[in-house]
Amino acid sequence: MCSLSAALRKWNRDVSGSVFGTFFLILSMRIRINFLILFSLLDVKDALFSIGPLKASGYDGFPTSFYQHHWQLYSRDIYSIACNAFTSGCIPSGLNHTIISLIPKVDGPQHMVNFKPISLCSTIYKVISKHIVAKLRPLMMKLISSNQVLCEIKLPYMLIKLIMRCVFSTSFQICFNDDLIDGYKAQRRIRQGDPLSPYLFVLCIEKLSHLIKSAVDYGSWKAVKASQSGPRISHLFFADDLMLFAEASSRQASGLKGILDTLCSLSGQAVSYEKSLIFCSPNIDRRLANILVGLVAPP
Repeated sequence: MCSLSAALRKWNRDVSGSVFGTFFLILSMRIRINFLILFSLLDVKDALFSIGPLKASGYDGFPTSFYQHHWQLYSRDIYSIACNAFTSGCIPSGLNHTIISLIPKVDGPQHMVNFKPISLCSTIYKVISKHIVAKLRPLMMKLISSNQVLCEIKLPYMLIKLIMRCVFSTSFQICFNDDLIDGYKAQRRIRQGDPLSPYLFVLCIEKLSHLIKSAVDYGSWKAVKASQSGPRISHLFFADDLMLFAEASSRQASGLKGILDTLCSLSGQAVSYEKSLIFCSPNIDRRLANILVGLVAPP
């Protein structure tokens, strides 16, 4: 469901050919062909040995040090699994099953928000994930704007299939008091602990930058200036946080909410309103400020 206004959707389509505005940079044929080149046994070994040997083990109970110590014995099997993943776009059933460990963020935690969930992925899955990252990493500076989806970048079909398989095949079990609860399928797919997750998150957030830029260019999003001679700022993105700047009006608040809803619809992610804050200028009437909060954040 697209939450952008009908006028903005039409303007985006006329300007860029898409209702969602600006596209990512299209990769050259040479770069796309390079994605299809399989890695060597040495590449797989480098990926495996780049993982800390004492990293917590996944659901299978085997830490990275086990595979590193017995590399000569299992190297061909690990290499075969990794190669099959890239040639078929699939990963073996159960390989993406993940244990969630709840790490207390405060002394005497009483609520779930007092815990930091860490995903304990299996070592073999991390090897596959690290190879996807190795192919994406050199391109990030070209794909991500200074503000700082896959089909839009024109990645090879089989790589897209493998990435989506990594995302959608995830299942979880929570480790609580040294016991595992019953398993369940993920609803929000990007998880901490997966080497691939930061790259997918950055690409999704870059799409938000595209949506905001098209709204600013169209005129439905009014960026703000810190001073009369300063540049207009509509958004700033950091590692895992973002700041959005807009005029304090009901129309602007509704437009901002529409763009966030559109991103959530496209990516499958959700805004964490519990961790979000809205700041208004001291010159804004308190009643208007309360109205803006009601328009942007859910009840």
